[in-house]
Amino acid sequence: MGIDDASDRLVALSDGMLSVWDTRTAAMLGEPVRLGSTPEEVAWYQRNGDFSDRPGHPHQIAITAPDGSLELWDIEQRRQIRTIPTSIPTEIVPHFGEVEFDSTGDRLVYVGANSTIEMWDAETATATGAPIAAPGIQSLLGFDSAGYLITEDESSVNFWDLEAGHQSGSLRLPTGVYGATVEDGQRIDVGGSFELPYQLPITAEQWFGHLCRTLNRGFTEFERTLLPPETDLSRPCSKGQ
Repeated sequence: MGIDDASDRLVALSDGMLSVWDTRTAAMLGEPVRLGSTPEEVAWYQRNGDFSDRPGHPHQIAITAPDGSLELWDIEQRRQIRTIPTSIPTEIVPHFGEVEFDSTGDRLVYVGANSTIEMWDAETATATGAPIAAPGIQSLLGFDSAGYLITEDESSVNFWDLEAGHQSGSLRLPTGVYGATVEDGQRIDVGGSFELPYQLPITAEQWFGHLCRTLNRGFTEFERTLLPPETDLSRPCSKGQ
């Protein structure tokens, strides 16, 4: 299920039927759409139907198809807009049907069958860049506000620079990453495993601000010896931090 914020609509995909509901009246809007053109496809959608909202594009969702492609749908018009020829794993594996859009809704990523991060342009329906190897990847959490993709493995959250094609950072969480989600590109909400849930800021600006409020001072003599020769040695925090 998902809420279409642009129109107070609830989108549901259940038993292979795509339906839209009015969240104010709890009434179904129009007739539901049966997905699949063959008995085999209908049966697959009944077992495995899944979709993702497309940010920045009101009334649009992306549905994983039985062949691993991604179908873009307009829920207001109840029609398919285009098919993106992805190869999303459709078996019951950890990455089944998992798709994430960036904040523009124009770039999408998914985890390939060989634990690679695959990137596609949703407007042109073309792959962008070579797949990025991500050994041990378990799930996609989303994008932060700077555009880095955030994923999880068994005990860490990892940040990926998709333009450069490599991992740019990693955080090991003390409680593991069970139930972690990215919210508003600013923080990770962690459900915890037998622990209380908590929130973790994830942007460089948030970390910089916290460090400066906690430890607003200049570099020590020892710290200066660890810095590269071209480093600016002035006080790193502004007076306002």
